[in-house]
Amino acid sequence: MHIGVIGMGRMGRNHARVLNELGVLVAVCDIEPTTLIGYPSVTWTQTGNYTSFRYSDYHEMLREKQLDAVVKAGQGVADVIRTSNTVVTITLDAFATYDITAAETITATIPGSALTGGVPIVATPTFRVTLAGAEGWLSGWAKRVKLTIDNTDIDVAVSNFPILVYLSTSSGRNSDDVSFIFDELTSDDNRKKIAVTTDDGETECYVEIEKWDDANEKAWLWVKVPSVASGADTDLYLYYDSSHADNDTYIGDPSDAVVHNVWDANFKFVSHMRDDPDTSHIRDSTVNALDGTKKGAGEPAITTGGMINDAQHFDNVDDYIDLGTSLSPVENFTVEIWGKIDALATDKQLVSKGYDGTNTQWEIKTTAADGKVSFRCWTGSAQGIESTNKLVADEWTYLVGIYSTTTWYLHWNGAPHVNSVDTGPIATAQKLEIGAVDADGTPSQFWDGVLCELRISDMVRTDAWIKATYETGRDDLLDFGEEETSTSIKTICGVAIAAIKTVSGVAIADVKSVLGVSNVD
Repeated sequence: MHIGVIGMGRMGRNHARVLNELGVLVAVCDIEPTTLIGYPSVTWTQTGNYTSFRYSDYHEMLREKQLDAVVKAGQGVADVIRTSNTVVTITLDAFATYDITAAETITATIPGSALTGGVPIVATPTFRVTLAGAEGWLSGWAKRVKLTIDNTDIDVAVSNFPILVYLSTSSGRNSDDVSFIFDELTSDDNRKKIAVTTDDGETECYVEIEKWDDANEKAWLWVKVPSVASGADTDLYLYYDSSHADNDTYIGDPSDAVVHNVWDANFKFVSHMRDDPDTSHIRDSTVNALDGTKKGAGEPAITTGGMINDAQHFDNVDDYIDLGTSLSPVENFTVEIWGKIDALATDKQLVSKGYDGTNTQWEIKTTAADGKVSFRCWTGSAQGIESTNKLVADEWTYLVGIYSTTTWYLHWNGAPHVNSVDTGPIATAQKLEIGAVDADGTPSQFWDGVLCELRISDMVRTDAWIKATYETGRDDLLDFGEEETSTSIKTICGVAIAAIKTVSGVAIADVKSVLGVSNVD
């Protein structure tokens, strides 16, 4: 009889030793050549050069040797630890090369001798085998997709950064089709059956659902990413599962308190400029709850033609949004807004903190008929900075104004543009308004066009932060991977199982047992 052994780890060597002593071993195979080089220490009973019995490809061994039988050696178990009444961790020997795929399954059988009471398992709970070094899988979720933040747009690492995840048939830098997410969730009611994790696959991030539109397969999510690297891409995972419970701990609509966690404490106002909760208001997504009151119902009018999603269209006649007087920054603050003007003209306000008859605390507005924009205050004369760039009618521009100690800064589409050392803001009692200025109690200088995504912070946002915000706002920061599926299978001990495709290069259909009772068949 001629027998070969496939897999020359610990158990394979034991098989080879016994078969050699019986005089029937004619060939051994292992995908790792180093495993074969150091073996055997036994004396071969077969004639010929020992190296002629070594193979790294079992197909080649089967072709060249006339074998009556093959032993496929089992994977050894290095450690078994019970961490709770329902969780047992089994660590496998590290000698094998593992090829993991979500398409494979493992069937595990636990003998009665390994169980309390000696009774074999009849039920089929879940069992998870995880390989050390591989990213984890968030327990209980069926599907996920990898999201990759392009590091070339991250000049310096940023922390607790809100990134836009836009889901559609054409998303991200490469216009990826991620409609499979909607295929799984099937309705707006299931929008909270999602989770986003960091690159370890298990640490969850907070998410605000700005809008979920299953009918048109579009969604806009804001995800707070704990750390975004500058020298290497940053990976996230988006999980989705229609059978999962709503993930209320981490996922919310703008009206849910959990979304306050998306926006760091320095954000004093964040609005996506959608009608919410009705046509007379816009919502502040921060914990500060400085919701804006529109001039009237539908004034300004909502539009679906925003830069990111819905936005407010101001009519150049009398539209404005009132934010009250409580938010009144005068030093070390940042104002960000996306704007699109319908027709170029001077004195068109994007956002301002009011004029009391003598002083305007600060304002971002057009100050030339050709579309130049200023970030400034007014103290009898203009103090601040005017752009050299110009707005273009019917084109979106991301404007950021920063006042820091003695200097006014204006960023244009994510890049530093102009700055000037000048007199700083003088506080006024008038209202903070969007699309107009509160001129001593009377709104004026009305914006003509669309405004989207206004944010005000009580700190100086960095150049890297502003650039990354611009890139994510125009959906040019993310790449999407392919859909991945969990391979949880019915096995043992209430712990999910990941699939192993090969051991020592040999495909595995079933694992007959664990705990060292028998080998892989």
